[in-house]
Amino acid sequence: MCWIRNLKDAARALGRARMFSTVAVLTLAVGIGAAAAVANLARGVLIAPLPYPDQERLTLIWSTDVERDVQRWQVTVADFLDWREQARTFSAMAPYQQTDYNFSGGDSPERVSGYRVGVDIFAVLGIQPVLGRAFAAGDKSPTSERVVILGHGFWRNRLGSDPESLGKTIRLDDVPHVVIGVLPPGIAFPERDVDVWVPLRFDASRASRVSRSMTVVARVARPYTLQQAQTEMDILARALEEQYPASNSGTGVWVAPLRSELVRESDQRVLTLVGAVTLLLLVTCANLMGLLLIRWTDRRADLAIRTALGASRLRQLKTLLTESLLLGLSGGAGGLLIAASLTKVTVRFIPSTLSTAGVTGFSASLVGMTLAVSVVAAALFGVAPALGFSRTAPAELLRRRRSGPSIGTRRVQGALVVSEVAVALALMVASGLLLRSIEKLSGEQLGFTPNQTLVATLDLPASRYSEAGAPTRFFEGVLDRVHSMPNVVAAGFASYAPMAGSGGMIYYEPPGSSGRSGPPDLVYVRMVTTRYLEALGTTLSNGRQFDYTDRSGTPTVAIVNEAFVSRYLSGVPSVLGSELPLGALDVNAQVVGVLNDVRYVGLDTDARPEIYLHEAQFPSYSFFTPRDLVVRSAQDPLGLVGSIRSSVVAEDPALPLFDVRTMHAVIGAGLDGPRFQLRLFAGFAIVALFLSSLGIFAV
Repeated sequence: MCWIRNLKDAARALGRARMFSTVAVLTLAVGIGAAAAVANLARGVLIAPLPYPDQERLTLIWSTDVERDVQRWQVTVADFLDWREQARTFSAMAPYQQTDYNFSGGDSPERVSGYRVGVDIFAVLGIQPVLGRAFAAGDKSPTSERVVILGHGFWRNRLGSDPESLGKTIRLDDVPHVVIGVLPPGIAFPERDVDVWVPLRFDASRASRVSRSMTVVARVARPYTLQQAQTEMDILARALEEQYPASNSGTGVWVAPLRSELVRESDQRVLTLVGAVTLLLLVTCANLMGLLLIRWTDRRADLAIRTALGASRLRQLKTLLTESLLLGLSGGAGGLLIAASLTKVTVRFIPSTLSTAGVTGFSASLVGMTLAVSVVAAALFGVAPALGFSRTAPAELLRRRRSGPSIGTRRVQGALVVSEVAVALALMVASGLLLRSIEKLSGEQLGFTPNQTLVATLDLPASRYSEAGAPTRFFEGVLDRVHSMPNVVAAGFASYAPMAGSGGMIYYEPPGSSGRSGPPDLVYVRMVTTRYLEALGTTLSNGRQFDYTDRSGTPTVAIVNEAFVSRYLSGVPSVLGSELPLGALDVNAQVVGVLNDVRYVGLDTDARPEIYLHEAQFPSYSFFTPRDLVVRSAQDPLGLVGSIRSSVVAEDPALPLFDVRTMHAVIGAGLDGPRFQLRLFAGFAIVALFLSSLGIFAV
């Protein structure tokens, strides 16, 4: 057959030029491997359908606040109940909220990931357990038996994939839950590797219109469209605003496609990576095109003689193109190995809301992407020599063989080298800009001293710490033990440590604002123990820190940050002693100190108004109950981990200590994404620069 003969001719020609073929294949393997890995990543993140029936009908429903310019606001229980009852364009909707648990069924207590969900959530998604049953309507009753559905990974790793697990009881936050089902593997909603699913329980008669703690997933009913669903929800939002102006004034609704929401934090990074690797592939192809032009110049006499002896120009043109295709496929074979290795790196770009199936390691999609990139690359770098041959007469080929490369060929080679260098420099500039951004973030003033500081997390279960004063007794017991350890400078608990979570907020109406239009402001509340601010390494610009005399029953005191003073107390003659009306907490607090601003939310976020309150003055368990332990040491704080764990176990043997890391590690986690992106861009730039140097040498 003709194509077999062309393939044999191409293979013989490349075999006679082993050095050229080896360099070409290795060069292509790098470019094609990187391009295939990123193309496969882009397919998985931006194109591949979600593993749910009619996934285009799935949506997330958010509350919005026009006056605060908030587009994605969590939903109140009362609003959700009204939506579910009145909306007709949705076949089903269900709320969910992240709620991790302390699991005490193993050799030692541990933290497991979990979600509390509406009982209809699996019907919304179109998921059925592989073992047992889904939630039923009766499971949400506050008086019903507590049940749990297990994630497949939890069932496999902790229960040994035992089919007899159904009906067994596990303890979550020290509360018994009966296992009623096991989900199939690969479920990545709301995120990958969820361990346990528990029904949301709430009393509809006491549903709040103020506390926003839920996200809602819904399925648009047939034959309605997403736009029709949005129109109906807009009408419902206006009706609720008229009915409940105190809580719903300015509150709207946004119906967003589920897929776009799941990837919204990753799509731009993936597209940027696609752009970078496309430039690298173009450099690779330009480099190979230049090498093929040189090879074609050396072979012109051979091609002319073959043509003079009767070989058709079409056949020789096919042979040249087949050589390019053979090089591309050979480079693709090596590129497949490189791509499979790179998927272990690019997986970090996959959001936690998507499955990694088919995106990591060898897969049919990766093979397909590699083949496609190989063919495209072959077409790109093989077209110029083939066109050059097709447009040149045999006599002209012989004449040019004696005179060397033509002016046109030299111009093409020069243009290719210039373009290679330009692309390589563009990638280097992009890497430099990323590096500059990282340096700028790293150099921001934190407002505290992270050196020799340890952060660890624990979560008190409400089932055992609901008694007034129980959390305070636990915190003081642990801190007494920690402070007695050698080299400990100070230790304290807080609702959240800096950059470990944004923390809770309350509505705040400053004195004299009763006649002001618009909704009340939201300010952060940090509930802390006595020496927390000392352990954090921050300072006060005015007033005093909390001390051990600040107890339940004494006047409530507060420390505010400079941002709070600038926003609310700038016109007050004396900030110290000012009364803060904290209606959300049903208390007035007196300002006793002003704290220098701390970058609490992130390196790229300026300090926001914050109120610090003493945990001991709020003895009842609440959302603001501290969870993060901060320990400042005179030496390496990691050497204290074992002793700190022992201190926690001494107070509560069933309580796990988790997420133990240094404060530098906490801060560095915020830079992991940009640093990883920088390393990839720098790697691409170095490879492109190396290929460009080869192109210059070849010319």
